Amino acid sequence: METSAAPPAGVARWLLLFALVTVAYARPVMHPGIWAKPDYSVYHNRESLQLEVEQIVNQHPDIMKLEVRHSEDKGYAVDMQMVTVEIGGHTTDHSRKLRILIDFGEHARELVSSETGLQLLRTLGDLDEVARVTGAYSHRVLELLPHVVFIILPMENTRGRDKVEAGDLCERKNGRGVDPNRNYVVHWGVKER
Repeated sequence: METSAAPPAGVARWLLLFALVTVAYARPVMHPGIWAKPDYSVYHNRESLQLEVEQIVNQHPDIMKLEVRHSEDKGYAVDMQMVTVEIGGHTTDHSRKLRILIDFGEHARELVSSETGLQLLRTLGDLDEVARVTGAYSHRVLELLPHVVFIILPMENTRGRDKVEAGDLCERKNGRGVDPNRNYVVHWGVKER
């Protein structure tokens, strides 16, 4: 049985050094301001998503209502779409119905969240689609839906989303620097950094 001879110690050191240098230069180097940009052929920007929400509501006026809530505090203003969905038709008294609030787009950088809210609105507007996605449970789901009121916020953090679309791609906070789901009790309204 033949054995191969190990390279001389000096060669082994040079090979190890070469491997380390290669790995060091091969790893990705982050440059400030150079990030992968969202693909807006897949994701909606804020404006186009809000327009599509309006279109969906306008296509289903018998079961959907759109309200734009405006809030202002110390010069900081925000508008937020709120869609009410009642599969059984609009009512003024919701006390006998199950009320469900679903909030999408809470963190500015999480684009897929608002896309999910948009898809939920599309689905709720098409009972055949509701039946398809609920499969074996469709009969029961379609029976229950008239007894439910959905309040859907397709994009809660519109001002933070504007910052993401302007290039601050890792932003999760709103336009004032507050994380919408982490600052409720402690230091409310205080900018994190």
